[in-house]
Amino acid sequence: MQIILKTSEKAQAMEDLKNKYDQSHGSPFDVGVCDSYYYRPDEPNYWEGGSKVRGTHIFKEDMTAEQIEAYHAGYSYNEWMGDKKDWR
Repeated sequence: MQIILKTSEKAQAMEDLKNKYDQSHGSPFDVGVCDSYYYRPDEPNYWEGGSKVRGTHIFKEDMTAEQIEAYHAGYSYNEWMGDKKDWR
């Protein structure tokens, strides 16, 4: 019972973490999730304007502390979820 409770508490904490940040396409949280999904390194970045097609790629040196936090939260969230690209 204790293991189930701890797992449930962790799941709720991760869901709360996810809901704390903007999850729109290209946002720091979204890019963190995507970088983890595609096995890319944990290096903060995001797309201002939403995407590669019509946005500007922003890197860590030009990000605020809050944006960097959101990126790391997205990366951590996806690592916890274990959702990874299957290249087979």
